Amino acid sequence: MVRTLFYSEGMKTNKISTELSNLLDLLIRYSNVYRGPYAPSRVTQTTAPPGSKILRESLIDHIGALPVIATFLYPYLNENIDIGKVLTMLAVHDIGETKVGDVLTVKRNKTTKEIKNEDEAALHQLNKNYHPLYKEFNNNNSNEAKFAHSVDKISPNLYELIVEKELAQKRHAYFGFDIIKAVKKDRDKMEWNTFLLSFYDELISLIEKRFEA
Repeated sequence: MVRTLFYSEGMKTNKISTELSNLLDLLIRYSNVYRGPYAPSRVTQTTAPPGSKILRESLIDHIGALPVIATFLYPYLNENIDIGKVLTMLAVHDIGETKVGDVLTVKRNKTTKEIKNEDEAALHQLNKNYHPLYKEFNNNNSNEAKFAHSVDKISPNLYELIVEKELAQKRHAYFGFDIIKAVKKDRDKMEWNTFLLSFYDELISLIEKRFEA
């Protein structure tokens, strides 16, 4: 009885075992990638300097927060949006980073080669059913993709208001970036929706009040 809840009719037990192992491996890799670079430009938990892990948000922490933020904001958008598509995009859009690591884009944009490597890593891991949504997210032309991009940018900036101020300031100094400039850099991702733009401007205001000298 328990087994029938675990897999669909006709699926082999060894297939379930393999896919379970694959899922556990994926979650571990999500947990081991810490967002933000340390020389050279990419880093995982295993290569980070001692004690520096606390300065980072793990990739699984980032991905896990996105559906909470998206479902909270969704009712206020007044747009024709398939929230299911948005949540799926948010779940898969960073999967390539579990193989190639993360780039701190508040300091520089990803190179063409880095983007290509991440996309190849993502498509290699994703079931083909998800390829169209992954590409739609990257093209950023649909309302669903625009909303997903907005949420992806809002999330780390909300983190700046949740984490202890002293710890946040240590992180800014460690990575060498100005948080005020960083948060303003992503404002254009909200311009497609008036509510999100107002929401983000309020977020900028709160971050400025917290961190301006």
